Amino acid sequence: MKGIILSCLLVLNSTCLSQVKLSILDQSDSPISNVIVSIQEGEITYESNLEGKVTIQNINDGNNKPIKLSFYHLSYERLDTILEPATTPLFNIYLKEKNYVDSIFIIGEKKVSVIEKHTKSTITTAQLMRTPNILGSLDYTKTLQLLPGVSASYDFYSGLNVRGGSDAQNGVFLDNIPIINSNHILSLVPTISGEIIEKVDFHRGPFLSSNTGHLSSVTEIESKKLSHKKKASFRIGLLDSNLSFEKKLSKKISCFSNTRTFHLAPISLIQNWLYNKGALEDAFNLGFYDTFNKIKLETNHSGTISLNTYFSKDYIKQKLIDGDIKNTTNWSNTLLYLTQENTLRNKIFYRNSIAYIGYNRNQTNAEIAAGNETSIANKTKVKSIQFYTFWDWLGNHGDRKKFELRILHRNLRPLSNFENDVQTNIDENQVVTEIKPYFSWSKNIKRFKLQTDFNGLVAFDKNELLQRKIYPNIFLMYYISPSFELSMSFGQNYQSIFNLSSPLVGFGPQFIVQSRPSLPYQMSNISTLNMSFNKKDFSINSSIYYKTQRCLFEEQINSILLFETDYHQLLESLHTNGTLTSYGVDFSSNFILKNRNIYLAYSYSKAERSFPSIFEGVQYPFKFNRRHTISASLNRKLNQYWELTSLFSFTSGLNISLPAQKYPDISGNEVNLYTERNNYELPPYHRLDLSLIKTSKNRLNIYAFSIINLYNRKNISFLEDVKSEDIGGFNRYQKTTLLPFIASFSYTRNFQSK
Repeated sequence: MKGIILSCLLVLNSTCLSQVKLSILDQSDSPISNVIVSIQEGEITYESNLEGKVTIQNINDGNNKPIKLSFYHLSYERLDTILEPATTPLFNIYLKEKNYVDSIFIIGEKKVSVIEKHTKSTITTAQLMRTPNILGSLDYTKTLQLLPGVSASYDFYSGLNVRGGSDAQNGVFLDNIPIINSNHILSLVPTISGEIIEKVDFHRGPFLSSNTGHLSSVTEIESKKLSHKKKASFRIGLLDSNLSFEKKLSKKISCFSNTRTFHLAPISLIQNWLYNKGALEDAFNLGFYDTFNKIKLETNHSGTISLNTYFSKDYIKQKLIDGDIKNTTNWSNTLLYLTQENTLRNKIFYRNSIAYIGYNRNQTNAEIAAGNETSIANKTKVKSIQFYTFWDWLGNHGDRKKFELRILHRNLRPLSNFENDVQTNIDENQVVTEIKPYFSWSKNIKRFKLQTDFNGLVAFDKNELLQRKIYPNIFLMYYISPSFELSMSFGQNYQSIFNLSSPLVGFGPQFIVQSRPSLPYQMSNISTLNMSFNKKDFSINSSIYYKTQRCLFEEQINSILLFETDYHQLLESLHTNGTLTSYGVDFSSNFILKNRNIYLAYSYSKAERSFPSIFEGVQYPFKFNRRHTISASLNRKLNQYWELTSLFSFTSGLNISLPAQKYPDISGNEVNLYTERNNYELPPYHRLDLSLIKTSKNRLNIYAFSIINLYNRKNISFLEDVKSEDIGGFNRYQKTTLLPFIASFSYTRNFQSK
């Protein structure tokens, strides 16, 4: 389905008419059929014919009053205009093709990036290149972190904290298929390469989308659309390299392939081979790669069938102390899905898909002593089959209905422990089926727009019914003027599966947790008041929100669980029945001054949690609650070849727990006495990043230079507990900085046939 922003230049003047003839055309003067034309909010409706023409009879019955016309189409946004009494009986209405772009990051006359619209934001791939990124990798999460209410958990971390929520409460979908693990090794970059992205829709809540099942945010990634041209692209940065190509195989068949790999991967493979040959005594290597492939068949002018595959793998191998200790960790995502979609008479759009979703993680710790090897291993597996059907129907009066049915059958083996290849625990194999119906209805009533969404959930395993409930989302918008909108929304949501791991993905344990009667589904309510003001060169968006969550469990597990922890120990260690209360204000604005674009965002938030088993239920600040966040971006096109982007970020510090008192026990060991959780806020975090892009005259060569943390701010990553003789041999806390000033470079070469 083509997405199109409907715009027209309509000058209507003069005297009374009995009829008006309209020709609805696109920018190439091709007619557009099946456009619904509504008069006076649906009192009378017409539809354009195959030639894009429509004749409106008895336009004003001689009363010489202005007439309101509204235009609707499944592939177009609504347009309202006023028809004054006129003498000219013929008008051409020109429709402009949509580029998913609105009010942020505009360079010259070209809009390139982010839509902020009430509860949803959208970014396109053009902004990924312009956002300063660590080590030259295209990273959509770094662009999302510019939005108000969104911040990174840690320095240069690709995970997100949204409006007081944790990273484990975010969902990522590729073409409506859920991804189990969305971050590569060390959480430096996401598993989805920027080169395969067409656009990203980001929902902060309420979620006016069928892709639900997560408490804090939903990121919907649409894979690249094929252009039916033969072209290729190669990018090399300091961290990774990327190769992609696209080709039209026949008149109706085209394909696309993209592969990204970590630079150290070839070196690591050579090092591992030398170690196995005995040429090296010690070895340590890590790496990742991911690949995406698509083949598409056009069945008619608006219908397609596509087969898509996605696979990513990360690995860490440690062989230390002359081979006496060996640690190996690897994990992978696998997606295989077939999608069919079509548009019927420009009124009904439907999409059907069936997908296989897989995730595997293996971790082994082997120690050699006296010639005997003792190994401990744990394995996690998730296998799912998803059936998905979606229908979008545009009514004759501009009302819109959406229906979806999603059936997800999940087989989860959360943790299997092995010692010397012998399993030591009982499998916690969980087979759960979730049936998720979704219905949405929207209607424009004069100056109001009403949308109601209902997400249903029926979840069961072979023994019992786990959940049965309907979660409503309501959105009401009032048009004060074509450029000024007010809205309010309310939504409920749930989450049933959680990916719990160390913030540095790959190090420390990981557990996939599925809700069960002893660990009920987590619930969330969120209410917002929104304002949006948009002019050609100026825009303001703001939102006030209030969010509550319940049935939470404490997911910061890496500091309390060891490698040998099994699934039963995990469940016993979790604090359950927790609640969260979060509220705040988000604000963003955008200014366009000739060839300059200025973007400002500010967010104030307060998030507090409580658990009955933690200090008797006393509320405490959430660790990743950033009270104040500020983003300021300046983009300037220096000339036709050079473009400069500067980005300043400021956030309040993390909340951490410090003991109220230290004292020695009877053995002389230091004991920490805690009286409250997260009672200390680290100093504020801020840095300035720069990005300079040069594009060659033929547009085939792109050079991107980035500097992260330009003034080398010593931001505190954590406090290290070290022993100090100055205070009687007791420990003191030392501020630790991980990543200071970083410069990066990437080169992209595009190849395209004429």
